[in-house]
Amino acid sequence: MKSKSVTLMLSMLSVLSLGGCDNETKPNQDSRDDNIEVHIRRALSKAKGNVNFSGDVTSIYIDDAESFDEGEMDFTIAEKAFEWTKTYQDINGIERTFSYCFEANDAGNLAYQKLTLQNEVELHEYDGLGAKKALKYSDYCLNPFKNIEPKDLTLVEGRYFIDEKKVSSFNGLMSLNTTTNYNFYDVETSSVSLALNGDEFKDIVITTKPRKDVSFDPADFVLDANFTLYYPSEVTIENLTKKEHKAEHDVLKVAFEKLQEKIQTQNYTISTRDVTDDGDIDLTYNTFATKDAFYCDFRPQIESYCLGYNKGGDDKFHWFRYYIFDNKKPNGEVINKKGDVVYFDPVNNPKNAIHEREDLEPDLLSFAPEFFSKTAKGNFLCSNPDVVEEIHRLITPFYDKQDEYYVADKVFFNMNAESEIESWGFHGYSEIEGSSDTFTYTIKDVGTTALPMTPTPVGE
Repeated sequence: MKSKSVTLMLSMLSVLSLGGCDNETKPNQDSRDDNIEVHIRRALSKAKGNVNFSGDVTSIYIDDAESFDEGEMDFTIAEKAFEWTKTYQDINGIERTFSYCFEANDAGNLAYQKLTLQNEVELHEYDGLGAKKALKYSDYCLNPFKNIEPKDLTLVEGRYFIDEKKVSSFNGLMSLNTTTNYNFYDVETSSVSLALNGDEFKDIVITTKPRKDVSFDPADFVLDANFTLYYPSEVTIENLTKKEHKAEHDVLKVAFEKLQEKIQTQNYTISTRDVTDDGDIDLTYNTFATKDAFYCDFRPQIESYCLGYNKGGDDKFHWFRYYIFDNKKPNGEVINKKGDVVYFDPVNNPKNAIHEREDLEPDLLSFAPEFFSKTAKGNFLCSNPDVVEEIHRLITPFYDKQDEYYVADKVFFNMNAESEIESWGFHGYSEIEGSSDTFTYTIKDVGTTALPMTPTPVGE
């Protein structure tokens, strides 16, 4: 329903602009204010400086007019910086927030100040999240009002509509605001209208042209954005600073080194305990590591196999399935027998089929201890959103490391009386299962671990 009214409005604007209709009201023809063009020029001049957009975006599906809240947006455009915050609910109803202060790097792409895992400040190129690509600063972050002149505005029912030839200036802003962890849409703008209040525009409504989503059943949608406009006199960008080093971080660093020494023996077992926040699930499984192989005895309920890696003649580790039950077709025909080892095809599984050993083991030496705070119980906790997910991927055994749908919000190290790591792990949220879990790891059988199965050689 909404999309039809948008199309009608655009058609009406075309008639007004091209037909020279007597009812058309240009800025300098407003009978209520002989100086309206002065107000327009002043409003545009202000909008071409520092401007803040704050409001919400709604997606509307054309077939059934069903609408969805795409979240709240707040972004400020300055001469050489773009501050952007988006808060939205993911598919499981969990609130997510992005917050960046962008500038252009030497390549002209979106970039932001970020702490590296070694606690150094760098200008980090934005990876686009759902876009999964570098984005040009000039395409997404420039002030769209700088391309608008008074002659581009037409007054219709109390709002100033921007000429359809100029609305593309807002494409980048609207595209950026479609970002989620997994999706990004380059959209085209169909309509932009402004409310004038004295010498400034007080709000803006932006509507996009229809485009298809990327669901299993693609459908056409449009976006409606309603933003209040503010005009900050100054936009101050604060430089990021390194995390402070404290004496307790020296203790943690030594503990990291001692645990890593156990992992470097290339013979150990890591026991994993997975407990959901609601307590409905409490399970334990093991990851076995030897010089030549890895094996995890966790089996998803819907599968008949467990996963592991075996060292090949190329000194790399190859991903395999080990069937602990017969794998059958619906008619009962056996595809894989219990005890079969089947290696994944690297062509169809390029991401995980073949790895170096260091890709599969916990790594406690590639991040700075300064990201962790000491708790009242003497343990260490990191919840820094800039690094916690990266650290989570480093500290976990291969099976949990490769579960890309678990997103960590905390990483912890529990210490014993000797200031050594007794256990470690993370708290995170599964964007597929919709549950929050705590994963706790302990290391055992160092130097005495043997795999509970024997993989066939790679290539046989």
